[in-house]
Amino acid sequence: MTDTVAAPLVLTTIDEQNIAHVTINRPEKRNALLLGSYPALAKAFRDLRKNREVRAVVFSGAGASFCSGMDTSVFTDSSPATTLRRLLATVTTANFFQAPMWEMRKLPVPIIAVVRGHCYGGGLQLALAADFRIADPTAEFSVLETRFGIIPDLTASLTLPELVRADVAKRLVMTGEFVKPELALQLGLITELADDPQAKALELAREISNRSPDAVAAAKRLYQGVWNRGARASLLAERLIQAPLLAGKNFRVATKAYAQKTAPKFHRRSW
Repeated sequence: MTDTVAAPLVLTTIDEQNIAHVTINRPEKRNALLLGSYPALAKAFRDLRKNREVRAVVFSGAGASFCSGMDTSVFTDSSPATTLRRLLATVTTANFFQAPMWEMRKLPVPIIAVVRGHCYGGGLQLALAADFRIADPTAEFSVLETRFGIIPDLTASLTLPELVRADVAKRLVMTGEFVKPELALQLGLITELADDPQAKALELAREISNRSPDAVAAAKRLYQGVWNRGARASLLAERLIQAPLLAGKNFRVATKAYAQKTAPKFHRRSW
């Protein structure tokens, strides 16, 4: 009799161009999220934040689906009291379940979600926490929580308003309807529809990698910090975020390369 070693719930690799690949790894279960998936995903993105060489992240699900949401065993194997403690017990901004999405937003490099097949519930909220979402024609989206008598609470109240109108967000949440990729693109849930979303994601990641890593990180910080917050907050944020860029090494590299029409050789990300 041989021992079976469980496959890791999340896989992380970094290629030769310093593009990280994070993969939810339960293809036989349409990448449904177990309790262990949450700390594994949070750790993956937290570890990437510490690596200043990483330029972009391609985020996908193994097999035919991105993520079908919470595995029902999470509810059946845990008491309501235990689930409630995980929901409420936190000394940080995000709780146990919100942590992966919050780490995604804190990561100062762009995250490109590659969406195929099921993208439901918690899976959709993971995709929404990415900076870009590229889907193929098999993708299907649903804010599934309403069908279970609950609301989406994995940062969707933060990410959905950045992408869609309030009435659209309320309709998606209140109905739990299944949305095909063409409508998802029309509504703003996804960035692009492509037959090969993995190739498109890599193309975008490589294009962004040609820019200053400090400018890219600053752009993510700026727009996540001021979206829909009005002129005063926006203009102040522009000044405060721009100042260290102007004093940084990568600004000088970028301007010199632009003037000389050469390929820039950037230093690693400053933060």
